Amino acid sequence: MKQYNGLYGCTYCLHPGEIKANHSRCYPFLDECPKREDAQTRQLMDKVSATGVEEFGIMGKTVFTFLSDFDVIECFPPDYMHSVLLGVIKQLWSLWTESENHKQPFYVGNNLGEIEQRILSFKPPTAFPRYPRQLKEHKKYKANEWEPILLHYLYPALIDILPQQYLDHCMLLSSSIYQLLDPKLNDATISFCEAKLNEFLKRFEMLYGKTNMSYNVHLLSHLIGAVRNFGALYNFSLFPYEAGNGMLQGFRTGNKKPLVQIERKYYMDKLCHRTNKNINSSVQEWVYTMWTKPRNVAQFDAKMVYIPENTFTFDVDVVASLFSSHSKTHIRGLSLCTSRTCQDFLYDDSWIFMNGDFYRIIEILCDENNTTYIVGQQLVCEKLFENIYSYVLTDIFKVMKINNSIEQCINMCLKLPGSTHNFLSKCKVRTQVD
Repeated sequence: MKQYNGLYGCTYCLHPGEIKANHSRCYPFLDECPKREDAQTRQLMDKVSATGVEEFGIMGKTVFTFLSDFDVIECFPPDYMHSVLLGVIKQLWSLWTESENHKQPFYVGNNLGEIEQRILSFKPPTAFPRYPRQLKEHKKYKANEWEPILLHYLYPALIDILPQQYLDHCMLLSSSIYQLLDPKLNDATISFCEAKLNEFLKRFEMLYGKTNMSYNVHLLSHLIGAVRNFGALYNFSLFPYEAGNGMLQGFRTGNKKPLVQIERKYYMDKLCHRTNKNINSSVQEWVYTMWTKPRNVAQFDAKMVYIPENTFTFDVDVVASLFSSHSKTHIRGLSLCTSRTCQDFLYDDSWIFMNGDFYRIIEILCDENNTTYIVGQQLVCEKLFENIYSYVLTDIFKVMKINNSIEQCINMCLKLPGSTHNFLSKCKVRTQVD
């Protein structure tokens, strides 16, 4: 098939596109556009192969047509990492900040200092792969740096700076992608996100002009179909493959025989982690020590006895009466710490959602059976979008046993002249499956 900048260059539909002044192609929003289908595409490929004349963007036959049960259209879903993170959101950021748009109502280039100050003040949890960095390096940002910007930082960073209609428009994309990354997706949520993405596409052309309707923006109209076929977005993203490339590059430590270096170190890694051979316990312990990051798991310590205050509320499943106090722990795949401990770090693991409410962790407790509890300061929250809440702290403190409902959150506090805005977002920890 033709590339995206050619006539009928879309892999998924028969949108012809329009040529712009710079000879690139844009894809204006169409309410109805015929979809490509497997049977129709195979017939076109046969026809083009016989006549040698391209038709509807088809230039020949793919080797995948020899697989009779392989859908040559739907089995190539759009990649969320490149099309959304390195595509749409990066394009939007350029529109907002590039000096060539300084006369546009959406231009925020004069406020980059304040935006950067806000983003750098956010303290993400340790589950995030990268900390925020300076905006002057945004052209070098990796996909896993654009992801928290899209899902979490965008609204707090741009509120009262980007005009509200543009911010609300962008949050249609942000909240939709956030929901489409949820492993508990259902048909109702998918249909809701489909409506939001269609509204995003319609308003994109109105707000930013037809010439900015790039192929990446157009691909948003096909994202829902891929989710219906393959599930949440992380199921068909290229994050794990890019991570694999990074791992292989890390195996090269010199310029002499790089392929041999990669081969040997890959084999050593495979031998240590995935061998089925019987090895003695001391070797297993050595391998675990060398290759596994140590985790701080809280255990009862009689020297650190903690006595809860009388004003605390206890959940019904809290029956222990003797606790020890801890500053950190690792449980159920999450790293947790108290708010007091996180004050001195670049990260903050003290904000959680559990049992239907949001909390700030004040204390981490352990009973004599090494069951983990928290003392949480409850928040009163208002949902602004599916992924963004505003909150105020209360004087309610609860002692709760940690259970499977726990989710890590990121706190984003804006201290503006004369006011303070507190925002909270649940973290998506399954966006980059290994």
